[in-house]
This record gives sequence, structure tokens and C-alpha cells, in this order.
Amino acid sequence: MSNSSPTHVVNGNTDNALLAESFADYFSRVCTPNCAVQNTKLYNIFVCRFEHYVGADMAVDVNLQTVHEIISKLRPGKAPSGDGIMNEHLLYCDRIISLILARLYKAMLCHSYVPQSFGLGIVIPLLKGINLDKSHMDNYRAITLSPTTAKVFESYCCSRCKIFCIHLNYNLVLRKVLDAAML
Repeated sequence: MSNSSPTHVVNGNTDNALLAESFADYFSRVCTPNCAVQNTKLYNIFVCRFEHYVGADMAVDVNLQTVHEIISKLRPGKAPSGDGIMNEHLLYCDRIISLILARLYKAMLCHSYVPQSFGLGIVIPLLKGINLDKSHMDNYRAITLSPTTAKVFESYCCSRCKIFCIHLNYNLVLRKVLDAAML
């Protein structure tokens, strides 16, 4: 059987519904904690710290130019998520979309609210390598097709948080230096 031909048998399943269910089960098991006890412990630490968290003093303002730059860096030819909005829709529409999205993102940040649809995605199994056996589920990895507007929002938030990441990396490096000096 050629590697370029579609496979209709994976882990012995030939029914499309069973294949979809098998991949869903497989990927859900892959994405579970390795140790339930450690996961519970870390979750409880997070909850305890989060109860007292007041956040950084950030002005809630969304920069229109930054949103436009993020949109201009979207790569064409990518598959859309369930909402059907492709990168090209944002890339080639009027510049007013940057203003509309900037206002949406500002409202989301002001109200600490992210629409549920931003967390929805379509999970697609991809073969890890072209020479691998397509009939074994272990040879697949999952990718998620996320909404384009959610990806732009995520990129915007990451760009705003770089200062904190740089500070965090500096602190981690400083801690390693201090730990090494104490040895």
C-alpha cells in the first residue's frame, strides 16, 4: 500500500464513526496528567495563589496598529476553524477590521471575558511522518484548527505580555546564577 493513498483502517477500525471516536479517545488520553496526585497538588497551589492574585497594573488599551500588524503577519492558505473565517478574510478585507477587532479585544480585556467560541477548535489527526504506517494510531499527532480572531487575540495578548516574560526569564536566569553561586 502506498503511503500517499488514504487509509481506511486504523488500529483495525474501518467505520468512520468508530475511527473518529478512537482518535478522540486516543488524543484525550494523551492529553491527561501523568500523575493525578501531582496534578491535584499543583491545581490546589494554583487555586490558593489565584485567590490572592490582584494582577499587574496594566492600562486596558488595545493598540490598533499592533492588531493590524498581527493581522498582516497571518499566513494565507491555512484551513479555517468551524466558524469558516480564514486568514485571507482578515488579510484582504478593509483596514476597518483592525479597529473592530481592537474594540472587541478591549471590551474582552475590560470585562475579563473571552467568548466560548474562542476556545472551540477542530482537532485533526496528522501522520507524524510520511514513511510511517498509517494504520497505527500511535503514528498520528493532533493539530487544532482555532478561530482566526482568537489567534489574533492570543498574539495580541502575547505581544502585551512580553515585558512580563522578559522579566520572568531574567528572574529565572538570576535564580540559576544565585543557586550556582551558593554551591
